[in-house]
Amino acid sequence: MPFRLKYLNFFSDVTPPTFTNCPVQDPADPNTWVLADPYGHPNMSVIQVTDNSGATNEGLNITVSPPGFTIDPVDPEKSTPIDAKYTKKDPLVVTYTATDLEGNTAQCTFRVRAKGMNKC
Repeated sequence: MPFRLKYLNFFSDVTPPTFTNCPVQDPADPNTWVLADPYGHPNMSVIQVTDNSGATNEGLNITVSPPGFTIDPVDPEKSTPIDAKYTKKDPLVVTYTATDLEGNTAQCTFRVRAKGMNKC
């Protein structure tokens, strides 16, 4: 009987992706939440994520809840406007989930609230 070596992967990736600019917030303190401009566009940068594999936003599976939420700081009008109903008492909760090729996941959750909204 021939001798066979089984391939064992001793170097499996168990490190989740890292969000490099997830807004730091206190869920109980509305003053730390992201504010929307008067037209409902969140005042923040695009969420960035990296992985120890070298992958960035383009090389990772990234989902967002609520579906369709987008941020475009270059042209804020292309960002998803939030409704004026999202206030200090009831903010919009946004969660980004990043998954790398090994199935490791990380989340970035933050709250967005409206302030002094104008009707378009």
